[in-house]
Amino acid sequence: MQMRKEKKHAKFRFSFILLFIFASFAACFALYMNSDNAIPVSNSNTEETSGVDSDGLYENKTSVVNPVPKSDHAQDGYFDNVLMLAPEQMRGLSDYGTVPRDNLFTGDFTPSDIMTSLAVSFLAGKDYSSLYIFFGTDSVASQDFDSLAELISDINEKKTNVKIYLVSAIPIKADTETETLTNADIESLNSLLLRFANESDVNYLDLNTFLVGNDGKLPNSKAEAVGDRLKKDTYLEIADFLLTHIA
Repeated sequence: MQMRKEKKHAKFRFSFILLFIFASFAACFALYMNSDNAIPVSNSNTEETSGVDSDGLYENKTSVVNPVPKSDHAQDGYFDNVLMLAPEQMRGLSDYGTVPRDNLFTGDFTPSDIMTSLAVSFLAGKDYSSLYIFFGTDSVASQDFDSLAELISDINEKKTNVKIYLVSAIPIKADTETETLTNADIESLNSLLLRFANESDVNYLDLNTFLVGNDGKLPNSKAEAVGDRLKKDTYLEIADFLLTHIA
């Protein structure tokens, strides 16, 4: 019996077609990318660092870092070129020879009644490098910062090279706290001072934290037994704090 020969048909291989399509696409894409019409790829690093300075750090909107962090110790004679406005409690800074008497003016300084014209006239009389404004417990009851803002504005207009430091109110002893004046009230005032300093682009010194004890009050060892005057060693510690916290 005669056998019929079956015709052999080429088998359909779908994988070959996929390989052909992929190769064609790759070749077209390579030609496209080498052409002048290729779309440039954006530099993501450039976009992300547009607000970064040459040191790789984001630039601050303000020029201050508050509270002022610890710094190298200032050179001898630093206090000769500063003006300090402070409550009477800080008179010890000059009594014990750290700050020249002519550079420390004491009185009642609160955010609302600070003597703007007097401070500016003092600054105009000598080429001071810095102005320190200390706040006492009287400031707790007076939290209107308009006069202080006016003072800073006047100083910036007349003496743009003067660094301004707002110094926090310090804590009080446990036996001097009253219903109307507590260390919590002082902390609240200092928080407002810090926020005001940041908004005004001036320096803030956290002297309160430096002096406060673990119980949130001024240790008896740092103050005289009667009144609000501090001990000599405490004034020397405050002077050293100022000399090691330079903006």
